[in-house]
Formats: sequence, C-alpha cells, structure tokens
Amino acid sequence: MVANGCIDVNAEPTRISKPAALERWNGNLGPGNLNAHFAMSRAIALSHQFGIGCVALANTNHWMRGGSYGWLAADEGVFGMCWTNTLANLPPWGASTPALGNNPLAIAIHDSTAPMSCSTSPCPVLLRSALRLRRPRPATLRPRRL
Repeated sequence: MVANGCIDVNAEPTRISKPAALERWNGNLGPGNLNAHFAMSRAIALSHQFGIGCVALANTNHWMRGGSYGWLAADEGVFGMCWTNTLANLPPWGASTPALGNNPLAIAIHDSTAPMSCSTSPCPVLLRSALRLRRPRPATLRPRRL
C-alpha cells in the first residue's frame, strides 16, 4: 500500500473547514490509525471548548480498531461515537450481491462511578436487528390499550 502510493506515511491531515464545534479534515492518504487518532483528539478538544465536538475525516485509510478511538474520548471524560463508511462488501440476508458494508460503529461512555464502557458493532448487524424488530407481527397478537 505504501509502495503503490495508496498510503503516504509522511502525510498530515489538513483542515478543510471549521464552523464552530464542527470540523472537516482531509487525511491526505495518511495512515488511517494516525489520522483517526488525530481526528478524535480534535473532537475531544472541541467538546471541551464547545460542549460538543464533531470531526469529519475524508481521504484516509483503514483506521484499524474503531473502538480504540472511542476509548480516547472516554479516557478524557467525554462521550465518544465513531463510525466509518466502506464499499458494499456484504450481501443482505437472502441476497447474493453485496449491498451492505461492514462499517463499524463504536460508542464509548465515561462514568466516574463505574468502569468505562465501549461497544463496537458492525452496522449491518445493527441494521439486521432493527429490521427484525420492525417485521410484521403474527396476527394472533392484539393491540395493547394504554
């Protein structure tokens, strides 16, 4: 990946825009894990300044373990939520052609009274669970009255 130019080991992210607590950055094809660490550090700094921080990072490479960036936020006492996109590489249930990506979603929560919590899950798993909850119920179920 380095030899063919897909990853520039000397690249550093450059800011594209900064409207208050939101920032957009270009990763300049740098190593994904270094870019992701940088982006989460910026989001943490913004959250301390504005109460919320959101950083979008484009033009980068694989970030490795998404949960590790959520932990960065939790270690700093803030809520962290990270996700990424990918090409469609998984077929939905019952299909034969890929239409879903295995995008991870990482959520980390800091709680001063308990150990930190971090959850990571591929988005198709979450989507499949949501779809199962919304499928038609058997006709034998009766509506509940409030």
